[in-house]
Amino acid sequence: IYRDVFIEIRPAAFIRDFFIRLDRSGRNLAGSLEASAAGRAVIEIPELGVRQSVMVRSAGQSAGFTIPVRLA
Repeated sequence: IYRDVFIEIRPAAFIRDFFIRLDRSGRNLAGSLEASAAGRAVIEIPELGVRQSVMVRSAGQSAGFTIPVRLA
């Protein structure tokens, strides 16, 4: 090998992509996430008092969610 080589180590399961936004009503967070493996993901935003589990049914599939919030 005649150049620099970097080795990347990833965990067995990780979040590939996500987005989260306030919906049109302004009372809910709406979003989705895509994970590398099926299982449960926890969405937590301490500043808003939000903690909710989302099930990812299969690897590479997006899981949508809606979370009610109370904004001050």
